[in-house]
Amino acid sequence: MPTPRPSPEIDALIRAAAAKHSVPYELLYAQVKQESAFNPIAVSHCGARGLLQIMPATGTKDLGLKEADFFDPEKNLNAGALYLRRQYLGCKRFITALPKNAINECTEDDYWQLALAAYNGGMGYIFKAINILFYDKHPICWENLAPHLSDPREVVRGHDPDEKQMIDYVERIWADYIKSGAMNHAPTGPTA
Repeated sequence: MPTPRPSPEIDALIRAAAAKHSVPYELLYAQVKQESAFNPIAVSHCGARGLLQIMPATGTKDLGLKEADFFDPEKNLNAGALYLRRQYLGCKRFITALPKNAINECTEDDYWQLALAAYNGGMGYIFKAINILFYDKHPICWENLAPHLSDPREVVRGHDPDEKQMIDYVERIWADYIKSGAMNHAPTGPTA
């Protein structure tokens, strides 16, 4: 099966959204490839829509999208990049706000991997896993956090995370990101 590639127009929109929201272009590119194979009218089995497979509730409530916006490549990419950036900042703020005895070993790469996992499965599960690492006195980083997503203490609002899906999601995107040669050049941009 050939590797999916975006049209020049979609690629330009990915670049613009990445720059606007301080997300590494190569990471956003890999995420769009994973989410929709660059298909702007993709719809998942659970109802996620567009290039970055935004769920309807998240898109309308959190990102201000209207029904038609989910399939507008520019609006979908900007909303998804903004959402990913928010996950990145949320993880970074949460970890840096932990008490001083926390063992924070997160690199910028770790924060982006945590952001991808939060984008896919929900920030609540990531925060819960971070707290488990903290209370169990384990260093906080993606490599240590991923296995803790299956911890029985990981229940959030009565639901267990789909840890395999979250981990596979991050690993597939990260593998494409590494192949791009762009690792360790992630912009940090504004803090809000």
